[in-house]
Amino acid sequence: MAKEILVTVGLGLGTVAFTLVMLILIIMLMHAVISAFTKNEKSAPEKPVQVVNNDADDIDHGTLVAVASAAIAETLGKDVSAIRIKSIKKL
Repeated sequence: MAKEILVTVGLGLGTVAFTLVMLILIIMLMHAVISAFTKNEKSAPEKPVQVVNNDADDIDHGTLVAVASAAIAETLGKDVSAIRIKSIKKL
């Protein structure tokens, strides 16, 4: 009886381990194939990022509220007029 249990457990664990190894090999093969196709494609050149002055004293309060409102509205998926910012505190 104990021998049958060990054989069943061994076959089950062996099947799982074999399946995981096969999945790893398939994923590695897919990565190699996809990278071979995308290697020849040139990505669009990135535009240089404009550096913005980060001095908090130079930012107009109205501009700060507008930017924060737009970001929050976009994140929530709502219209800007649907949200209300009560206060903004510097961290």
